[in-house]
Amino acid sequence: MGHHLCAIATTRPVADEVCARVPQAFVMPLEHGVVMVPVIGAVSEALGDQHPLEGPAMGALHRFFESRPDHQLEALCAEVSSTGDVALISTDYFGGVGEQLAAVWSGGRVVFAERSAGDGPVRWKRSRGPINRALRILGVKRSWGRDEFDAVGLGEHRDLEDFDPEYS
Repeated sequence: MGHHLCAIATTRPVADEVCARVPQAFVMPLEHGVVMVPVIGAVSEALGDQHPLEGPAMGALHRFFESRPDHQLEALCAEVSSTGDVALISTDYFGGVGEQLAAVWSGGRVVFAERSAGDGPVRWKRSRGPINRALRILGVKRSWGRDEFDAVGLGEHRDLEDFDPEYS
């Protein structure tokens, strides 16, 4: 089973600001006070970025890790982080092989950015993965048997295509 997601994770007030700036965006409630704004094709296109589902790279966050942080999605995250912390997260897994990426902005600056290895099976403890670390910065606490990723309910949202009317 795969997991393919690219989203902004933050609080509701910050997500509302994202939606005010990008009318194609919408908010999905998670748990522990966190919401996500899926970066579907219409959102990427409105920002002038490549569609996040095209090619082996998952869009803007991958470009961020390729030293190109000047794209509109990253700029948006930086701008709205003056209201509250913002995490841009991405997963691309199938059969236990894949990668995670996460970056967190606070006060307009990147305070965390990490990319997991992408070619082999996952080798880190789940609690140490990039997305878990980013969610911890947002204040998410893990619970018994559930890391931060599962605590907010990201495991229930497996594929970006599920949110994109273009693929319905």
